[in-house]
Amino acid sequence: MTKSSNGQSTRVENRLKAQFAKHMRHLAYGFDRLDFLMDASSPDLDWARLKQHCGDLELLDHKDSFHPIWMKELRVYQPDPDFPWVLMKEVGSRYNLKVQYVEAACDLITKTPEKAEILLRNLIRHLLLRQSRSQIVKDRSVYYWAGRKAATNLAAYADKPSKIHSPWAGRSCAHMELRIRGTEGLNRFGIYGVSDLLLFKHRSTWDLVTSFAFVPSMTALGHLLRDGEDVADDTALRAFDKYMEECNVEGHPSLHNAVVTNRRVRKALQMISHRELFGRAR
Repeated sequence: MTKSSNGQSTRVENRLKAQFAKHMRHLAYGFDRLDFLMDASSPDLDWARLKQHCGDLELLDHKDSFHPIWMKELRVYQPDPDFPWVLMKEVGSRYNLKVQYVEAACDLITKTPEKAEILLRNLIRHLLLRQSRSQIVKDRSVYYWAGRKAATNLAAYADKPSKIHSPWAGRSCAHMELRIRGTEGLNRFGIYGVSDLLLFKHRSTWDLVTSFAFVPSMTALGHLLRDGEDVADDTALRAFDKYMEECNVEGHPSLHNAVVTNRRVRKALQMISHRELFGRAR
């Protein structure tokens, strides 16, 4: 990469950081939902104590002919950081517990719903879910980066206030969450049992599975899309514009969709990590 192209890349990266910083006030990390399986038909727990450490919870019947030992499913919404420890102390050695599903959330806290919507559009445009071969799709107000039943999916929306346990609960936000399910999916993030939830590294997890992409040169990407044809720069720019129109989600351009549709596009993109984009934001 030449010195001038390096400079252009740095300028575009700084603009990307500014686009988020302009509208974002804080970052909030936490679990939005945790699902556990229990080998008890009527677990005798101090439900009032457990509810002190989460937004809500519900106990459901669980039927699995392949694993009949698991009779109940405990769904926990917006647990605080101490919830896994409190649950383990409450259960003790009386029952077995298995982590079945995790939603690890990151809320981009802002002042107004309008700013939250702007941040959501920035996520749609720049956020890539690694290893996903699915295009972003919208279901009602939620955008998904992978199939609904994928071992690891990413969902984002901006029409609800922040609910995760943080000082900014109730504020407007662009909400994104990693939905992790199944033994293989959970093990990938070091979750083998309930105690591992206490050690879960939220920022590192986002770095592991996502990247933020930007286009340092629309002209260069346009030339790539023209398969290296010797065309004028304005023709290459038109090729870029046309391709991004084809890769939009509900009218919003998406570099994730661009990469999924044509893997060569990645060669013309620059990537920065979650940690690099948001720095020490709190």
